[in-house]
Amino acid sequence: MNKEFENTLWSFSNKIRGLSGSANEIENIFCLLFLKWSMDNRAFATNEEQLNALLDLQMSTHDINGISRECLVNYIEKTYNCFNGEYAFTRTLLDVYEQIGFKDGRIWSSLWTLNLKDSGEIILDYFDEKISNSGRMYSELSSNNSLANLAIKILNPQSGELCYDPFVGTGVFISKLPQDVSSVGNDINPKTLMLATIRCIIAQKNNVQLQLNDAYMNEFSSKLKADLIFNDGPINAKLNRDYEMRYMQSYKDIMGNMSDSNILSILMTLESLNDKGRAFVTVPSGVLFKEQKAYVQLRKYLLENNYIDAVIELPSMWSATAIQTNVLILSKNKKDKSVVFVSAGTNEYFNFTQKQKSSNQLTTEGIDMIFDIVTNKKEIDNISEVKHCLDIVVKSETLVVNRHVVPVKVTNYRPVEQIDKEIDEVWNALLKNMEI
Repeated sequence: MNKEFENTLWSFSNKIRGLSGSANEIENIFCLLFLKWSMDNRAFATNEEQLNALLDLQMSTHDINGISRECLVNYIEKTYNCFNGEYAFTRTLLDVYEQIGFKDGRIWSSLWTLNLKDSGEIILDYFDEKISNSGRMYSELSSNNSLANLAIKILNPQSGELCYDPFVGTGVFISKLPQDVSSVGNDINPKTLMLATIRCIIAQKNNVQLQLNDAYMNEFSSKLKADLIFNDGPINAKLNRDYEMRYMQSYKDIMGNMSDSNILSILMTLESLNDKGRAFVTVPSGVLFKEQKAYVQLRKYLLENNYIDAVIELPSMWSATAIQTNVLILSKNKKDKSVVFVSAGTNEYFNFTQKQKSSNQLTTEGIDMIFDIVTNKKEIDNISEVKHCLDIVVKSETLVVNRHVVPVKVTNYRPVEQIDKEIDEVWNALLKNMEI
């Protein structure tokens, strides 16, 4: 990023922070950047009349007293269709512009010094940096960037396929999909869904449908039958009785009377996949080893139905918590009955991750290595192991990676007697040379 441009962005952000406080800082910043970006790129000007109105607005906003509110409202309403008819999003945008932009002329003058034409990628990078440094407020609602890259690599979305993100958050994964892949995203939080929409518009993703829904309770999820699913949902979420009734009747043999969002998340994912679908699901370690009946039954169900393609152990990829991240690669159309376990939780044997400020990020080499292992079912000492799914059921049923990827013991130790003999030979040779 150009240093002068970056300094202008930070100056602009600091002024907004001073007016709005940190609680609403991110949505305020990106609503205003979105407005300027859309104007500079003529994003919603579909005819000459709209274009002229847009140019008038840009000219008038240099002077806070000359701003045409009617022009601004008219322009914002042009974004209505881009927000899938969710009028609340449009109103939120307008509220930000009125409460922040109109409150202090310095905001507008700072904003208008930025030329954001063709700067979508810079805005999104800045967006991700702000979110990663926001603490729990937004970072726990936003997927890790490198984790989304790994999911794209492994799932390998193809033209014409449908991808579903039940917990879309700020839209990190869904905005990375190829243009010719259709996608659907759910989220229960209207603010993060608005940010996801802004992200998708800036990334110029046209085949995206974002919905303000509870993925657990939405009947749409079970009827979707997607080709691919990215599920990086909340861990250990609290569930009410409605959730329990929604799933316990269908999966009583697995869940019994236990209420657990981590189990429900996996079952919901399988329910939303078509007969040839694949999924990338993040889970906490407890799902892989806990001995409660529901967890044991879940693992047995997944293994006996041959749904698990791979189990990947990673360090914590969630900046809001230190809980270790594990990934289940699920498939409804596996060609074999093997499961590959990948140990990428440390850099002891390969440089899988690097620390970036408050979060771990997978390296490019790490992503390529994991992809190669999962795709080709490779066994690499200390890193990966391939097991038959029914052998796992018979022997342990645990899916913890370090129970299957056992460090290779060094076997090239030499007996002490042999070492003593070699020392004697060297010593005698030295003595002989000295005599000469």
